[in-house]
Amino acid sequence: MMPPSTAPGASPSKSSLSKYDAFPSLPSSFEVRTSTGGLLSLVTLFLLTFLCYNEAVVNFTSTVHTSTYANSTLEDSIEVEFDVTFPLISCDLLYVDASDSSNQPQSLHLSRQHHVYKRRLNALGRPIGGRKKHKLGGTITDEGGVAEHVGYVPGEATAVDTGGEEEGEEEEDAECGSCYGAGADGECCDTCEDVRRAYRTKGWTFRPDDESIVQCVKQREQAKANHDGEGCNVYGNVQLLSSGGNLHVAPGKSLSELSSPSNQYSDEAFADLLALTYHSYNVTHTVNKLRFGNAYPGNVNQLDGEKRVVRDGYAMYQYYIQVVPTTYQFLKNSRSVTSAQFSVTEHQRHVNPGSGRGLPGLYFYYEVSPLHVKYEEVRKGWLALLTSVASVCGGVFVSMRVLDGLLFESGSGRTSLGR
Repeated sequence: MMPPSTAPGASPSKSSLSKYDAFPSLPSSFEVRTSTGGLLSLVTLFLLTFLCYNEAVVNFTSTVHTSTYANSTLEDSIEVEFDVTFPLISCDLLYVDASDSSNQPQSLHLSRQHHVYKRRLNALGRPIGGRKKHKLGGTITDEGGVAEHVGYVPGEATAVDTGGEEEGEEEEDAECGSCYGAGADGECCDTCEDVRRAYRTKGWTFRPDDESIVQCVKQREQAKANHDGEGCNVYGNVQLLSSGGNLHVAPGKSLSELSSPSNQYSDEAFADLLALTYHSYNVTHTVNKLRFGNAYPGNVNQLDGEKRVVRDGYAMYQYYIQVVPTTYQFLKNSRSVTSAQFSVTEHQRHVNPGSGRGLPGLYFYYEVSPLHVKYEEVRKGWLALLTSVASVCGGVFVSMRVLDGLLFESGSGRTSLGR
């Protein structure tokens, strides 16, 4: 006789495996089909399709993973791109320069040639003519610090370090201007300042209002035209020390404009320098762009498009910037971009003329953080997709089964069954 535990047509091996069945099946005679169950089945099918599609999109779309760590290998320099508009200061009064963390002048193109330009603007803010490349370095921004920097002693001629960074500047051919007998053989005096220096070297009295000095006449006419309601747009790229410092755009003069051809700095030149400290300048400005490092996806520069209205004619407007070195790693080709992001606070202070606390202007003080942020594009792939789809299917089926049981036990299912 056949053992009672063995069903007809079933092999002993299959019968022994049936006791491990974790998914026991009920005969169809015990199943109850309801209209509520049919509706829940359609909802289940819709949820499974929608959630599995979203999981596929998320898994095969790259996301950005962020990590932060201490960086002990900073680059020597950091690239800065800036674009600032001064609607109330003409271009011939504005100079661009930089200092390091110890307030000593620093180069503005450490590993490549700088590109800084100035463009004149009319009263409506529209450009006048083309852009002009700007010579950098050696500007005067502090009347107290200048005398100390050049070692000036009243009554003595002192050597001047002009500090100019003029490599690679584009010079146009021009006629040699006359020095009116004050210059050496072959010396050219193309500007009013050149004539002034030549006169100082000779020991002659210089009168800038002398109508016979053509260079000074042209300078006065140009200054009058430029100062009459004009503004200036200053923009470009520079490279600064990663150890910190400041980049400033401020009214002033270059030391080379006040020194003689033999780099001598006289009482008269120092008096001209001090006269600058009593001029008032409205440094109302708009920061069109300020960026440290290269651009990368999702980079936000807080100062872009920010306008500041300054009503104090002796104001120094300062931005204190904390720069965080940043690397963005692309998923495609494993290409990376070295850049930086920053946070900023700002402050406006009044500088009394002749106080030695500085001259009016716009100053960007920056400090590089020892922390480094890395953004890396990642993609989950097939294994993560299978795991998430299994989780979605299991969760949806279990949830709908529980809901169907509750509805059936509450009576709604029985009502539909009785119909």
